[in-house]
Amino acid sequence: MAQAALSFARKQKLRTLAHRMNKQNDMPIPVIRPLLDVMDLVMDEAETDFLLKLKEEPCEAGELAALSGLPEKEFGELFVRLKKKGLLWEQIGQPSTYHLAPILVGWMELQLCRGGEGEREREFVRRFDAMIGALKKATVWPIRNVQNLFYRFGTVPYQSIAPAGSPSREAGKPIIRVDRQVDHGGFSIYPSQDAYELVEKFGEKGQVALAHCFCRQWRKMADDPCRFGLEAESCLILGEMALHVIREEFGRAISGDEALAVLKKARDAGVVHTVFHERDNTDNPQAAVCNCCWDCCGVLGSYNRGIMPLHFKCYYVARIEDPDACTGCGECEWHCPTAAVKVVNGRVEVREEKCIGCGQCAHQCPNDVLLLDYRARDVFLPILKKSEARLA
Repeated sequence: MAQAALSFARKQKLRTLAHRMNKQNDMPIPVIRPLLDVMDLVMDEAETDFLLKLKEEPCEAGELAALSGLPEKEFGELFVRLKKKGLLWEQIGQPSTYHLAPILVGWMELQLCRGGEGEREREFVRRFDAMIGALKKATVWPIRNVQNLFYRFGTVPYQSIAPAGSPSREAGKPIIRVDRQVDHGGFSIYPSQDAYELVEKFGEKGQVALAHCFCRQWRKMADDPCRFGLEAESCLILGEMALHVIREEFGRAISGDEALAVLKKARDAGVVHTVFHERDNTDNPQAAVCNCCWDCCGVLGSYNRGIMPLHFKCYYVARIEDPDACTGCGECEWHCPTAAVKVVNGRVEVREEKCIGCGQCAHQCPNDVLLLDYRARDVFLPILKKSEARLA
């Protein structure tokens, strides 16, 4: 699929629209030329012009038709295309009310959620890869230092981390107790028992959908498949958002039992369950549970490739409980998403300043060498230098 050169007018429209889409989430992404190339592939001129007319607040379908100024049939076709492309989202709790989609997390993920691997999807991956490559090229001194300062002091933690483990002792695994409610903003990574409770609740209502993980599908199509061997179809969408995903064919309906099996398989493989809320706001209903690993995940994977920093709200820190029980097997080191746990001279060591408290080291350890201590704190991990990057 040939990529046509963008005119000045087209670039200006896409840049304006990108800035408006960025306002839909707390964590905007840089509006750089390769992003415009991705947008140009996804939306045509008529779709772009219509999206630029949207108000900041959600609109009912009738208002959208009036804004378009198009005949009924022509608007209907445009309306369907925008929903199918993930550029127009239905407002949770407000049927027939729609808003402009954010970029990331947003319409970008939906381009690969169906699992298609045709010419269009491959061109999307090529352009998305070019965008990530451009971001990586900018992580050089002194620009890297400026970025680290901005993310450290100019942003708030954009994720919260809680341990990915069983709520009770299971096959010798340690007990993790949480004795108080923890409130926080953005989207958050919950203990797996919380993810299980969400899936059970929505499974009973028949409101669970399974979709392909954008990050895992992207890495697979970029000839760099998941090092954890996880299947691309691994993201769970919940509640009314699940019904929207099923209607627009971004994913398929599954039972609560099937969803629980997806969670357990992913957890045991080494992921953390990330619970997303509508518009990344925990005051809104839960919308999805994504199973993230340090390889494929657009956040953790990008950190390990030296593309972006991490800025998390964390509630736990790993501690060595029984050093004499360590056999040096390396399971903890392999599963640690930030390389905070290392095996040195056959014994495990923990760098607390890098630990985000995800709990995978404790969950994977066959000898209960590691446990988690409750310690609420912000953790900022700067962009890795090229020499420090875990992945190329």
